[in-house]
Amino acid sequence: MEYALDEGLSAVGGVQETYFMPHHGALKWHAEPLGMAREENGEWYIVAYIAVNEAALASVRRILGIEQSLLVRRGRQVAFIKPVEALSRVA
Repeated sequence: MEYALDEGLSAVGGVQETYFMPHHGALKWHAEPLGMAREENGEWYIVAYIAVNEAALASVRRILGIEQSLLVRRGRQVAFIKPVEALSRVA
């Protein structure tokens, strides 16, 4: 959550086991499923995205007892995604 927030993302997620959905709730994260779960090889999967915001980071830090940043950046840093204005110039 901290990395995603630091990189300016608004959500993280994708295909995940349905097992994780209650865990997102336990961390007080807002997880938005996109469609119905599907069984594959005996396991259930769903596409879901978790909102990235300060409240979500504060919640997980409080629950896990984390009082400081856990990010360690080494070497040259490249943005995870391009800024919106850079994307609009490409289009």
